[in-house]
Amino acid sequence: MPEPLRGAYVERLSVAPVKSLAMQHPDAIALGPLGVREDRRFFLVDDQGRLINGVRHGTLVRARAAFDGAQLRIDLPDGERVAGAIELGAPVAVEWQVGFSVRGRIVEGPFAQALSKFAGFAVQLACADEARAAWSWHPASLVGSASIASLRAEGLDPRRFRMLVEIAGAEPFEEDGWIGHSVRVGEAVVAVRAPCKRCVTTNRDPVSGITDSNTMRALFEQRGRVELGIYGDVERPGTVRLGDRVQPLC
Repeated sequence: MPEPLRGAYVERLSVAPVKSLAMQHPDAIALGPLGVREDRRFFLVDDQGRLINGVRHGTLVRARAAFDGAQLRIDLPDGERVAGAIELGAPVAVEWQVGFSVRGRIVEGPFAQALSKFAGFAVQLACADEARAAWSWHPASLVGSASIASLRAEGLDPRRFRMLVEIAGAEPFEEDGWIGHSVRVGEAVVAVRAPCKRCVTTNRDPVSGITDSNTMRALFEQRGRVELGIYGDVERPGTVRLGDRVQPLC
């Protein structure tokens, strides 16, 4: 196990109330066993009940969502705002990745019409079941800003990687050495399980959603694999704030 990093701290926090829409950057998050309550609570499906995400529809990031636990608001790039209380309808189960699916319910109300107009095809909004939000294999994700900066690609905006916690003060790819160990992140403790395997979504600008870089190639050329950052499970819940120390535990 490497020596604990001195000076590593939380540089940015990122959540997306609706998966594939724009990220929000709060000053603090409540990290629980199932992740952050407002992070990826909602997701999008087509009229056949299939997942819609940023891999094929990157410009979805031009829309922004906010969720306070009861009311959802979505601001669309043309200035339209759609908002309302969450009223759940028919159940839906979406294949997320090979090996598991996410279950939820269609959200009734004005959201489908507004989102369909924005996207240019039929879109429905779904709310993930309370037991599991619409994150991937693990509810916590971390990456070092130095790891991103070290890639041989100019001007990469770290937000394109859509990680929950960005860390400053660590050496490039130092977080890889935390896999299999526990890490204190603010008041919380995360058990680091695996590296993050990246997809072509990271080639897209995080504001416009337009493909503007080949991060996949940059990763493979530098590392021999398309992995960046780490996934983990929450061992001890707690609040994580900007500036909080990040420290591997022996």
